[in-house]
Amino acid sequence: KRKEVKVEPSTQTPARMMIAEFMLLAGEVAARFAQERRVPFVYRTQLPVLKVPDFPDLDRMRNEACRNFQQVLLMKPAVNLVMPAPHSGLGLSLYSQVTSPIRRYMDLLLHRQLRAALLGTAPAYSTDRVHH
Repeated sequence: KRKEVKVEPSTQTPARMMIAEFMLLAGEVAARFAQERRVPFVYRTQLPVLKVPDFPDLDRMRNEACRNFQQVLLMKPAVNLVMPAPHSGLGLSLYSQVTSPIRRYMDLLLHRQLRAALLGTAPAYSTDRVHH
């Protein structure tokens, strides 16, 4: 038996937007903290689009979702690196995902790295271990 699927746009409430901004800020601060202290860390990076093709129809698109989707197609995929690098999609010079240690093991690993740095002890994982 087929189940009906319903798709609805999510509502961006001020509270949701504020939480999203705090999550980005946490990732930026954690990445900067780790870089300044040379903590073995994983940075989330995204290379900029080198050449934007000319899409004359893009400006005429009335549907914002279609326009946003077209722009996303031009973006490079985000990747994890052990060397600091900018995240062009977010417009940040440094960024790391650290806000979901219950859902993402990498976030938990990075929390362990941050905890060791805050306590002044040796990192939980070496750069080689973090890389693999």
